Amino acid sequence: MIIERVELENVLSHRRTRVDFGRGIIAIVGPNGAGKTSIIDAITYAIFGSHSRGARSRKDALIRLGASIARISVEFTANGRRYRLQKVIQRNGATQAYLYQVGNGTTRLLARGVESVKAELRKILGIDPVLADLLLVTRQGEIDEILVDKERRIDVMNTILKLRAIEKAYERLASILRLLRAKKSMLEEQYRTEEARLREAEESAREYRKVVEELERLKPLLEEAEKEYVQLRDRINELRRLKQRFDFLNAKKEELERALRRLEQEYEEARREYEIALNANEELKELEKLEESLRLLEEALSLANEVSRDRQLLVSLRSRLERIEAELEALPEAEHAKEEYERLRAVVDELEHDSKRYLHVKSQLEQLEARARLLRERANNRMRNLLDKLRAAVPLDFPREPGKIIEKMESMISSLDKAIDATRVKLENIHGQVEAKRSEIRDLEEKLMKLTEAQGKCPLCGRPLSDEHRVELISRMRAQKKRLEAELKRLEAQEHMLRRELRDLESRKRLLERLARTVQGEAKSIELMLREADDAEKQKQELQQQYLELFAKYKEHEEARQRLRELEVWVNRYQRLRALADEYKSLEAEVTRLEKEVAEREKLLKDILSRAGLDLEGLEEVSKRISDYREYIASVRSEAARLPQAEAKLHKLEAEIDRVRSELESIVSELEEIGDIGSALEHAEARLVELEDRLRELRSRVARLEGMREKLETMVSKTEVLRSRVSRLREELQRYGDAIHALERIRRALGPEGIPRVLRQAVRNILEYHLRDTLMKFNIDFLDVRLEDDYSVVLVTREGEKTVSMLSGGERIALAIAYRLALARVVGERIESMIMDEPTIHLDEEKRRELVEIIKYGLEASGLLQLIVVTHDREIEDAADKVVEVVKVDGASVVNIRSPGDDVAGAGTVRELVAH
Repeated sequence: MIIERVELENVLSHRRTRVDFGRGIIAIVGPNGAGKTSIIDAITYAIFGSHSRGARSRKDALIRLGASIARISVEFTANGRRYRLQKVIQRNGATQAYLYQVGNGTTRLLARGVESVKAELRKILGIDPVLADLLLVTRQGEIDEILVDKERRIDVMNTILKLRAIEKAYERLASILRLLRAKKSMLEEQYRTEEARLREAEESAREYRKVVEELERLKPLLEEAEKEYVQLRDRINELRRLKQRFDFLNAKKEELERALRRLEQEYEEARREYEIALNANEELKELEKLEESLRLLEEALSLANEVSRDRQLLVSLRSRLERIEAELEALPEAEHAKEEYERLRAVVDELEHDSKRYLHVKSQLEQLEARARLLRERANNRMRNLLDKLRAAVPLDFPREPGKIIEKMESMISSLDKAIDATRVKLENIHGQVEAKRSEIRDLEEKLMKLTEAQGKCPLCGRPLSDEHRVELISRMRAQKKRLEAELKRLEAQEHMLRRELRDLESRKRLLERLARTVQGEAKSIELMLREADDAEKQKQELQQQYLELFAKYKEHEEARQRLRELEVWVNRYQRLRALADEYKSLEAEVTRLEKEVAEREKLLKDILSRAGLDLEGLEEVSKRISDYREYIASVRSEAARLPQAEAKLHKLEAEIDRVRSELESIVSELEEIGDIGSALEHAEARLVELEDRLRELRSRVARLEGMREKLETMVSKTEVLRSRVSRLREELQRYGDAIHALERIRRALGPEGIPRVLRQAVRNILEYHLRDTLMKFNIDFLDVRLEDDYSVVLVTREGEKTVSMLSGGERIALAIAYRLALARVVGERIESMIMDEPTIHLDEEKRRELVEIIKYGLEASGLLQLIVVTHDREIEDAADKVVEVVKVDGASVVNIRSPGDDVAGAGTVRELVAH
């Protein structure tokens, strides 16, 4: 795989960046913080799904501050075809991925979605992207990590060999074996249970035959007892029926005797009532003449009462007419007020719409004023809270405008970036001095050790060495070592201080970046609130003129309504007076009618009194006794009216007495025929109880035997089934035993001493072969290569065996590169491209020189077609075929492609590139 082109949009410090790579050595250079490593992170995240700024899930770490979305496009060639991989990263959404095949002016979509693109890349590259990331990418300080980090190296080898899958299979087999053994134990328990049930069924077959013989003996006895029981039960039922009839007749006889006595008493009472009604009927004939006189007197009393009542009503009506006549004097004034009310009602109706519009406009003005005030208060409160939060996190003064706050925070972040870059440069310088001092101290310690063991000859220069001179040299070297150690301690303290300062600066930057993201969203909300408040103020001013125009009409409407309320009293009075006028006419007619009726009734009353020979005073005296006469006549008439009922009742009771006497004589005759039935019934019931006990005992024994027979029949019928089941369980147990034995052998083969050991040994031999073949192409003096059990390298040289810690810097770097190339050949792939991010960042001067030599002359020897190196070293830049220079302009990364040795682009040139 060769990286051809990278395009970035809103990735870290890159707003819009495009880089064309090509073959050979491509050096990415520029000052610290310019955005060099950002290009590498974009490539590795797009292809391999990882970057150097945190976990894989931290996709938002790549999005430029202030942006919500970032885009990465990587074009690469593989197997003679060109591809374009695009990833779109959203801060609050899912990552989108697209893979295209490009060429001959056409573009074809191969896959869409992160997982689909990852699967298609695995097919194209022939290797898992995660493993490709391990082999192709060397991040800062990791140039020889695979040689010195044992855990990292073993993890890479386990990934290549897929030993994790074998370990999971080994563990899975343990679970399966536990399940099989548990299942076998369950089958063994089931086998024992079924075998016991089979023995129980065979025993039941023998008991079954005994039960059948006993049933054949008891059934005839039971049938005979049941036949006798049925006959006796029928006889008892007949006796009980006769006994019930006897009891019923006795009860009926007593009831009829009581009824006869009651009827005879009722007959005597009915005869007395008949005689009283007959006497009252005779007396009523004599009282008919008195009743006619009473009727005439009652008619005269009624007329007298009506005349008195009508006279009182006439007095009341005449008084009401006088009062109404006095009130009707105000009718003309009330009628005038009503006409004015109707005129004002029309005016109010005309002004009603304008009044409602006035109230609506007034309500709108109040709402707009309240909304503007509320929005400004909320904006001020949120601004105060935001400033308080900022001052709590960063003890500085901030402007109150949201936009200026964001500008100040971006400026502070930019200043921190510069301070971080400057501190890193200082740290790298101090770190180099510390490593140099440590190297000098190690050289002095070796020389001191050699001088201490030397005898007569200087081990350093080879000249003769006396004891005095040796002691003097040791003393000087120890003093020099002490000075170097003091200087080293001072430099280490400076390095520690700078590292702490760098961590503090980076922590402050992260804090400011988090605050900036928070401030950005909050500032937008505050600005939106202020704009809404301004809109409300503008709408309020537009409504103000309309409000003033409607106010005059509203006042006129209110005054008219007030006058209407005053006139409503007169309108109500007018309506009441009109009703009184109508009532006055009605009362006049009623008075005339009553006067005429009173005259007629007085005339009729005088005529009745004349016929009765009474005057009004005599009528009043007689009226007091009329009610007594009426009560007496009514009582006599009531008694006389009961005569027909009393006569009918008397005849009915005579017939009923005759019927009861006849029925009583019939019942007495039937009782004599039945005679004594009780003793015969008692004797039969005693025999029935004896038979019931006998039947109960026989039925119980037969039922118990029948139940035993059914149960035993079920057990006997299951005998053959149980024999078959026991045989099947025996065979299944044998199969489970064979399967467990086979799986135990497979698990032993997958265990640490089985297939994994064979695979490790095989891959170690293959890796040794490819490593030996690759190292032959580098300028390293060695005889052979050997890998230990942990895959660490031992070089066999003419001077003896050397581990990694004994190699020079150049040898270690060459060996690290060769190791990665050999690993790629082990997995069956040829590496065409490698990426190195700051490979010299922690190397001393000697190792940096050796790495430069390897990069300059080892590209062709290693078989690589492309090497992308992010570096600060001028030597690597000079050895490159193309230089990608990255600088920052106005807070954004800008890229300039040039040839090695060309002058670095100045600020003006960079700005021209940005404009272009």
